[in-house]
Amino acid sequence: SLPRLAGGNANVSFGELIVDLCGCGEIADGCSIEAAVSFGSMTILVPRCYRVQSGCNTAFAGLEFEGHPDPDPKGTVHISGGASFGALTIHYV
Repeated sequence: SLPRLAGGNANVSFGELIVDLCGCGEIADGCSIEAAVSFGSMTILVPRCYRVQSGCNTAFAGLEFEGHPDPDPKGTVHISGGASFGALTIHYV
């Protein structure tokens, strides 16, 4: 639970991680999250009122989007980084 998210890092190796952005009061303009997955899985839960712009690279891994943002989102969350031998899922809730 954060009053305002401006950015951050999330890393998982040989395991599973869920990053829940729904507890953020607001997401700052230009918010950037560096996500790294290696031999594991990461799910990032994003409120529908924000859109995700992904710049993630994959090597023997999957990048999947579940759901869709609202037609007129309040802002954009930039997610960069990569996944190797695992899965990265962006799930709109």
